[in-house]
Amino acid sequence: MAALTISGGAGGFNPLSRAWNAYERSLRRHPVLTQAASSALLWGLGDAMAQRIEARCSGVAQPDGRRTALTAAFGGGIIGPSGHAWYQALDSLVLRCGLVGSSRRAMLLKVVLDNLVYSPAYVLAFFAFGCLAIDRLSPAEFKEQLRSQFVPTMLAEALVWPPYMALVFSRVPVPHQLLAVNVATLFDVCFLSWVRCTHDHATADAGSSELLHSDVATASEYAHAAPLQLEPAQPVTAVAAALPEGDVAPAPAPEPEPGLRVERRQLAGRSAVQRTGVGYSFLLTSES
Repeated sequence: MAALTISGGAGGFNPLSRAWNAYERSLRRHPVLTQAASSALLWGLGDAMAQRIEARCSGVAQPDGRRTALTAAFGGGIIGPSGHAWYQALDSLVLRCGLVGSSRRAMLLKVVLDNLVYSPAYVLAFFAFGCLAIDRLSPAEFKEQLRSQFVPTMLAEALVWPPYMALVFSRVPVPHQLLAVNVATLFDVCFLSWVRCTHDHATADAGSSELLHSDVATASEYAHAAPLQLEPAQPVTAVAAALPEGDVAPAPAPEPEPGLRVERRQLAGRSAVQRTGVGYSFLLTSES
């Protein structure tokens, strides 16, 4: 098995070199288990970093431990074993085709197969696990999200990953290719979280601007609304005279001062009615 080495530092002691050598020994003895453990660690770390970015944008600083644990479980339980098996099988297929593993034709064949076979399966598995297990969506909601987001996601994958995978297939030994992919995935998750965060802020700003324009228009309509004149009320004395004898008439209200009238204005616009909870306002204005 090809191996990557890290040289020791001054005095022959280098903690990074020791950790890498321990990883190499574990990879030789327990390849699938080591790939699963490293995938779980990197996927969990990537989700924790993504939550930090989302918290900085939204102002909510409470971490979601359940989401991080499930993401790490996806990396360790699905990506680790399947990625190890895929890259081993891909290398064996290239050798059976009579191509040298490090040649340009072998690298191109690996890139094409990886994007046509493994990448769609990986994206579909991540969508299913994320929607059903992490977000707890219903099967109908999962199908709708898959219908609206699967193709754009695959187009983004086709633009970003082929150049990087060409570098991985041509420079990185087969046992370490999954590790190289997981390291890139860590930064990819953070980037996607930042994009989603900025998109949410842009949507909120657009909604606030639309609401502001609506309120300004409502205020303008209210300012230009024509007052509705009320019919003059009958004198209170006439109402009292019409009462039968023996009935006690209510005390007459004081007569309005000369030069005053009552106006009624209807509030124009749905937004103003919702905010005030009334449909009319009564104003006393002075005659000029």
